[in-house]
Amino acid sequence: MARTEGKRSQPKTTTTRPAARPAPPPAPAPLPEGEKSSGLGKKVIIAAAALVGLAAVVVLGITLAGEEADDPGGGGFAFPNATVSGGVLPAFDGNP
Repeated sequence: MARTEGKRSQPKTTTTRPAARPAPPPAPAPLPEGEKSSGLGKKVIIAAAALVGLAAVVVLGITLAGEEADDPGGGGFAFPNATVSGGVLPAFDGNP
C-alpha cells in the first residue's frame, strides 16, 4: 500500500526562539566625596522610627490614664463606706 501524503504536504511549522531578557539596569555611579544621595531610604527609616515612637507614647499615655481610673484612692473600692439597708430582693424570673 502506497502512501500518498508525505512531509512535504504537511503544513510547515516554524520554531521561534524565546525573546531575550532585557539587560539589567546599570549600577549607579559612585558619588564623589562630599556629596550625599537624596536619601529616600533614610527618609523612610526615619519616618518609620517616628511612627514607632509616636505609637509608644500613645500606648504609655493610655496605660497611665487607665491606672488612675482603676484606683481612685479607696483601696480598690469605689465606695468603701457604703451600707446596705432593706430586705432581700425576689429572684429574677426573666420577665420585665
